[in-house]
Amino acid sequence: MTRKEFRALLAVYLTGLIIGTFMDLRISLSLHNARNIVGRMMNVGAMLPAAVIMSYCSGIVYWYCRSEYPMFRYLAALLPFMAGVASFREIGMWRELDLAVRIIVGLIIGIVIIAAFNIRKPVIYRDKFLLAGIILLAAIASSSTIGIMKFVWGRRRYYAMDDPLTQFVPWYQLHPFASSDLYRSFPSGHTGFGSLVLFLVYLPEMTDLKISRNLLRAISIGWILVVMYSRIIYGAHFLSDVSCGAIIGLVVYYSAQKEVRKLTEFIDF
Repeated sequence: MTRKEFRALLAVYLTGLIIGTFMDLRISLSLHNARNIVGRMMNVGAMLPAAVIMSYCSGIVYWYCRSEYPMFRYLAALLPFMAGVASFREIGMWRELDLAVRIIVGLIIGIVIIAAFNIRKPVIYRDKFLLAGIILLAAIASSSTIGIMKFVWGRRRYYAMDDPLTQFVPWYQLHPFASSDLYRSFPSGHTGFGSLVLFLVYLPEMTDLKISRNLLRAISIGWILVVMYSRIIYGAHFLSDVSCGAIIGLVVYYSAQKEVRKLTEFIDF
């Protein structure tokens, strides 16, 4: 992503945040439809691409450490397990599951990732290892930032309101220390974490596949916009929520991209 593209996309998201500041409630009242198929499908799958990317990157780091840093191979083997627990936590009803079930599912995901790399035995060189590590750090940065902001803002979700006309609160009014997910509307985690799909532009480097970067860029941006729209329809977020989440995801991606350019030979355009 060039600086010009970054600024253009940032301007779009900032415009959404500004419009949402004045029209959040009106937009949600017009668009909300809990039965909408797009809203329901994206509620389950909006974060799936980012989760898969994280899991794959954890496998790359594990496989590289296994051969280049044998003393850390057991520690690195924990990464696929941790990625399974962390990255899939928002998919479907995952966050409603008991901790024990999450650990078991995460363990299964970790075993599958490790087994896949052991079967395929890919050649992982240093630049690919660094790329995967940066993507994982970007995911941590995005999730941590959004998680802290949700806790501090404490904004009530649209679908948690009995009477939106009297219970609506604009995003700039904080109600800190949210005790329930029903009060964690701002910013949108699905949009912020889901924006990691932008890393799809590095798919040729990660998989050695010949794929058009322009096509991958268009798919990733289109996916983010659909996620933003679907979260408003579903009633989980307001326009300002998804716009802020998209801004966080974009800034994290652009910052990570700079590190990729600095530390590796990879570029994304």
